[in-house]
Amino acid sequence: MNWTRYKFLIVSGGISLIAVVILVVMILRTGSQTAELRADVARLKTSQTQLAAMRPFPSQESYIFLRDKNQTLSERRAELKDIMLEGQITPIQMSRSLFGDFVRTQFVPPLIAGAAAATQGGEDGVILRDPTFGLKEYLEGALPEPQEIPQLMVQLESMRHLALVLFGTGISELVRIEPRSEATTRTGTRARPAAAPTGGLFAGPQAAQTAQAGPGTSPDAPSPAIQRRRELFEEVPFTVSARIYEDKLWGLLNVLASDDNQIVVRNLSITNGNQQLWPAYLRPDARMGGTAARPAAAARAERRPANPLLAALMNQAESPGTGEPAQAARPGLRERRERTVGGELLDVSFDVIIYRLKPVAQGS
Repeated sequence: MNWTRYKFLIVSGGISLIAVVILVVMILRTGSQTAELRADVARLKTSQTQLAAMRPFPSQESYIFLRDKNQTLSERRAELKDIMLEGQITPIQMSRSLFGDFVRTQFVPPLIAGAAAATQGGEDGVILRDPTFGLKEYLEGALPEPQEIPQLMVQLESMRHLALVLFGTGISELVRIEPRSEATTRTGTRARPAAAPTGGLFAGPQAAQTAQAGPGTSPDAPSPAIQRRRELFEEVPFTVSARIYEDKLWGLLNVLASDDNQIVVRNLSITNGNQQLWPAYLRPDARMGGTAARPAAAARAERRPANPLLAALMNQAESPGTGEPAQAARPGLRERRERTVGGELLDVSFDVIIYRLKPVAQGS
């Protein structure tokens, strides 16, 4: 055999065989790398899907960070709720059979005594326009239904606290303090003589809520923040009218703002009690000679209760059926009444809402 003749073919075949082996090895390695790459892609897609389902997206570090922050906020929220519960008014348990005695002996008399002893705004104490505090029917023997007593006790204890705050801050006369209706509380407004502006700072609470909720939201539908507030809190609303000096009014508002209970003051209205200083549109009809104001003044002059029970609670004699009415104490301080200017009382009225954490929300 002539090897020289087939030398070229043998060398070419050897090189081709080596090239084929190398190519097969590279294909196998490439396939393995491709499989690993596909596995990595599938793993990354799975991680992306998991991260996309988390909030926030897409960083795992951000999720862990904000999860820890949320836990911290939850702990602080629980601490704040504990602090609020410590300062929150807790009504006593009451049965229907004991309710009347409670009102006649433990509720109304201490408030009357507290008004008489509060001499910051008047040397004769706080003048009470209604010494029954709106509880005349219960003082006369009426009893509430059993299912009404828990909420009624919350109102009474809240009224007691609010009245003592008013006495302690130096009001001169308490005209009224009474619970407000649920419908008025929801809207947050009262009937006013003139229509309020529809925009700007004086648009009112309802317009502000509508603006925050968006143009396509019904004005009757509460915002999510208001819904959440109603889930956590119950509202105990009152309307208060009193006569107080200006410097003591600012002290009253400061005390209400710093109270341990969650108190919100709305619809504050202030008018000088001296009608001679009123603008013309507020004064009584001049054509009637000011007689429109006389019935109110006469009503204030007669403060002696005709009911024997109320007279006994106030330690006063009953009003005679005939003859001149007994001379009533005047609200205010004598030294301020003697001033030429600066001694006028202010007629103040405002709404108060006391927010209480609901029992069902205390453990949440």
